[in-house]
Amino acid sequence: MRNVEYDSTGKRKRNKFIVELAKVKAGYTCEATNKKTFKMPNGQYYVEAHHLIEFSRENGPDITENLIVLGPEKHMLLHHACREEVEDLYNHLKTNGVINI
Repeated sequence: MRNVEYDSTGKRKRNKFIVELAKVKAGYTCEATNKKTFKMPNGQYYVEAHHLIEFSRENGPDITENLIVLGPEKHMLLHHACREEVEDLYNHLKTNGVINI
């Protein structure tokens, strides 16, 4: 797999350039809400990139096509909410053409 780097313990490292590219492509806007979050001191709006096929547990690729850009609330929802809420968000993303898997 291309673009794969490992840390000193042998764990895969996320490519920060790929994450930043996904954020630029999304216009630093949450793809679930289509809204900006809060502005950071550097002038950019704060968003987080989420791997659709999980990076660590599922060995998902670290490419922009495997990332969605979310505000922190929606990103935490995907990681910590009940199954029903996670499914609702994924269905919303599918219906609105953000993801197609």
